[in-house]
Amino acid sequence: MSSTVDFPYCCTIEILYPTNKCAEIAKTTLDVDQELSKSNSQRIMTVAGRALNITYKAVDARVLRIVT
Repeated sequence: MSSTVDFPYCCTIEILYPTNKCAEIAKTTLDVDQELSKSNSQRIMTVAGRALNITYKAVDARVLRIVT
C-alpha cells in the first residue's frame, strides 16, 4: 500500500523582475535551498516571462505559515 501526501493548503507568490534573465537567476539561486520537511510541505518554482512564481503547499495552515 503506497501513501501519498495531500497538501490542501496552498500559497502562491509572484515576484516581478526587470528581465527574464533576472528571474531565472533568482530561481537558480533559490533552487539550492531544500525544503526542511518534505513530508509536510512542498515548494514549486517556475519562471513565466520576467515573473518568478513560487507555490508553497502544506499539510496544514501552521506549516504553510512556517515555510513561507
